[in-house]
Amino acid sequence: MKITDQVDWRWDLAISDAPLMQDNAFVVPEQPGLGVEINAEVAREHLMPGSDHFGIS
Repeated sequence: MKITDQVDWRWDLAISDAPLMQDNAFVVPEQPGLGVEINAEVAREHLMPGSDHFGIS
């Protein structure tokens, strides 16, 4: 099994009101936290068969 973070849907996994990247670098939010939410629908579509990670199976 190949594990990689370079999948076509990687940017669909995070929901953010602000841009995540600027000038090839991650934008660090001013407020506490990462400033993103996980898109549960996209995560659910890409779970390994039989997996129930994050309680979204």
